[in-house]
Amino acid sequence: MISLRSTSSALWYCMTFYIRRVAFAASVIFLASFPFLQIVSLIVPTMLILIVLSEVKPMPSKYEHKLEMFDNLTILGLTYILLCFTEFVYDPVARYKMGYAMILLVI
Repeated sequence: MISLRSTSSALWYCMTFYIRRVAFAASVIFLASFPFLQIVSLIVPTMLILIVLSEVKPMPSKYEHKLEMFDNLTILGLTYILLCFTEFVYDPVARYKMGYAMILLVI
């Protein structure tokens, strides 16, 4: 749990958390015909959250901080794999293999 009373800089984490949610919702609505831009709109806020987490450290314990970093790194990795399912990769075998990579990263 984030304690906003103990550190005022933890507010940055909450703001970036909501910015990522709004960016995701806006990309689904407004960028429906541009899958590459949808994925980029997921990558940028996730990287912003990772930067804020590494600089501000808003979590009260090291365990929670490491867990949050792991969660965001997993989201970032899955988002990079999603790029392989766009029109940039034409080979269906490569897409199939990246599907296994995605499953392994989730498990």
